[in-house]
Amino acid sequence: DAVPYGEFLWALNTVSSRHLVLHDHQMDSDPNLLLMMMPLLDLLNHSPQPNVAIRPYVDRTEGESFLVLQALRDIQPDE
Repeated sequence: DAVPYGEFLWALNTVSSRHLVLHDHQMDSDPNLLLMMMPLLDLLNHSPQPNVAIRPYVDRTEGESFLVLQALRDIQPDE
């Protein structure tokens, strides 16, 4: 069955606005790091002075990749 055009646009916009793309230079070390969906991650760092960085981490012993949320400074309650 064909998907109605409006539903297709909704899905495309939802994915487009919520995916995370890491820099191309990281593709050489792990091609799985390039494009991913991370629920709720799109809600972070909507500030001119962000307090959290998203950093890739590769565990070479286990052969797995992760994203690490790292505080850039002390974060106060309710901030």
